[in-house]
Order: sequence, then structure tokens, then C-alpha cells
Amino acid sequence: MNARHGRGVALLLAALAITAPQVRAADPGGDTDPAVIFEWNKALHDTAPASLGPMVFRHIAILHVAMFDAANSIQRGFTPFHVSVSAPSGASTQAAVAQAAHDVLVGLNPGSAAAYHTLLASRLESIPAGRRNQGVAVGKAAAAKVLAWRANDGASLAPVPYVLPTIPGLWQPAAPGVPAGLTQLPRMVPFGIVTPTHFLPPRFPELTSAQYA
Repeated sequence: MNARHGRGVALLLAALAITAPQVRAADPGGDTDPAVIFEWNKALHDTAPASLGPMVFRHIAILHVAMFDAANSIQRGFTPFHVSVSAPSGASTQAAVAQAAHDVLVGLNPGSAAAYHTLLASRLESIPAGRRNQGVAVGKAAAAKVLAWRANDGASLAPVPYVLPTIPGLWQPAAPGVPAGLTQLPRMVPFGIVTPTHFLPPRFPELTSAQYA
């Protein structure tokens, strides 16, 4: 994983890693393998178009939300991040996670679909057919709902011109002629908070002209 991806995925993987021992203990069939999370995370980083730049964080988040919700739809040990789908108790968690990851990445980056097909087939081949097919259905349903949720989330809006602030405490360019980037993000639907201003700090205190004197 290169440096530009590291910080964005660290928190997501940490959250998923915390759940792994609990999910594994609740799975008497021994079907859950945390490696499935890491292999699909690696697949994303290996195939993400360079043109995404820092917006790769969105693909990372969508991928991990879909994998978590697919697993949790079967294990049901945690509050869903976005969606919970109907799942039989014998469904394979591995298959659900792999299928959800596959469908999300094919939807986000169809140019690398062949690599995703190969990785999915490798992961599914050792899972008994009955549990595999049930898990695949869960993964497909979870991925479809997560992709639909993010389909028009504002990420593709054109960046808006950044107006230099006239008060202290707000971002300004580090050097003349350096434009602000990702100015469309305040209009994008957030992943983990209610609104982009959910945790906005208080306004910087301003002095009146009399106080300056």
C-alpha cells in the first residue's frame, strides 16, 4: 500500500479488525477468514486508477462499508453501517464478503473487472456450494444497496471556486497561485456523520474595530 492510501484505510481496517475475533467466535462453521478483507483491500489499491488521486478514499470507504454490512447481515453482532439484508443462518460469511467486494469494485472500476472475477473465483472455490450460494446472494444484495446509496452522493460535482476568507482561522493557500482542491466535498453526502458541518468547531473569535484600537 502506498503512502497516499495509508491514512484513509487505516481507520477502516482497524474497525474491521476489532470485529474479527468476535465474528470468528460466533461462527461455528469456521467460515470467517479476516484475510478476505485484506485481499480485497489490496485489490483496490493495486487497481485504482491514478486519476482518482485523493478521491480514492471514497472507493475505500464504499468497499469496506459493503464488506462489513455483508458480513454483519449474517453474523448480526453489530449495528449495520448502512444496510442489513436478509440472510439464512448457514450462509458463508467469506462468500458474502468476497461477493460484496467484487460487485462494488466492478461497479466503481469496471476496467479491472477481469482481475476482480479471478480473485472472487479463487476465494469461492473452496467453500461448500450450499453455503457459498447463500453467501453470494447476501453479498450481491448488500453491494447493490451500498452502490445505490452512493450513486449520486455529490462526489462527482464540479469543484467550486474557493473564495479567500477575510477572517482568521480559515484555510488559505500556502503560496500564491496554489488552488484549493476537492472543494466539492462539502456538498458530498458524508459516510460517518450526519452532515459535513456536524462537528464544525465554533467560529473564530473576532475583534471589533474598537478592540483593535
